[in-house]
Amino acid sequence: MIASDVTNTVSLSPDRISCLGEDMVELSFLLPEWQAAALEAAAHGRGLTAAQLMRRILREHFARFAQPSTNLDQ
Repeated sequence: MIASDVTNTVSLSPDRISCLGEDMVELSFLLPEWQAAALEAAAHGRGLTAAQLMRRILREHFARFAQPSTNLDQ
């Protein structure tokens, strides 16, 4: 499944996701402080920002585990 498949099957909730353009949205999520620090350290160790590392993690996760579905709550 590629990103366009997900956006074609799931509508984005405007009260939860801020659209920044045609292909980019802003997500806000809460992490415990230790996880945020670990994310920042892991990203820095790879020469990335935390946002770049999160995009990489999500891209790799969807490439490996995402199954085509119209209901992501299953």
